[in-house]
Amino acid sequence: MVVLILIAFLMSFSSCKKEQVKVVKIDSDPQGAIVFIDNDDPVETPVEYKFTFGTHFITFRKEGYYDFVKKDVEVNEDTTSISATLEPMPTAEEIEEMN
Repeated sequence: MVVLILIAFLMSFSSCKKEQVKVVKIDSDPQGAIVFIDNDDPVETPVEYKFTFGTHFITFRKEGYYDFVKKDVEVNEDTTSISATLEPMPTAEEIEEMN
């Protein structure tokens, strides 16, 4: 009886899913962008970040550039890097020239 209880106890641990994680390089052009990942604390590019497998929401932000948003970023065993090219905002002089 004790053996059966012990076996059942051990089997309950084997059915627990271990959360899978992957370290992924995050970069931007230009570098130095602040990156917000799933509402976690922000990080600055370039950086290596530990993701859990699954879908993530990522925002790249840098002063003088438009935000770059990546929705539904899938991280799995094949993911090695995530990057973004930020588009510069027009300068005050460029805006004046447009008018």
